[in-house]
Amino acid sequence: MAQKQQPIHETIRHIRKQKGYSQEYIAERLGINSVNYGRLERGLTKLSLERLTKIAEILECDLKDLFQYTITSFSQEQQICSDCKVLIEKVINLNEIIISELKKISQQTKKK
Repeated sequence: MAQKQQPIHETIRHIRKQKGYSQEYIAERLGINSVNYGRLERGLTKLSLERLTKIAEILECDLKDLFQYTITSFSQEQQICSDCKVLIEKVINLNEIIISELKKISQQTKKK
């Protein structure tokens, strides 16, 4: 199954939130108002190389990270989901074992 790359504006939003920066902070650093920055994060504004470079600088990452981050994070999220599924299955199996053992103990107690 081929991986679908997340649009760059969504990657920018994700990294911004991960870093704990507000839209207002990034907008101010870019020299634009927060309404225009919000449009940028929604993909309603075309991004020039100059603007992308400045955003990468503000987010303290390399420009290439804005493109590579998407693929890496998507892969990591898939792995996390897969790991969670395995853990949930293990918990369910353990719960079934515990219930079975409790039933045995209950039956043994009733016999006494």
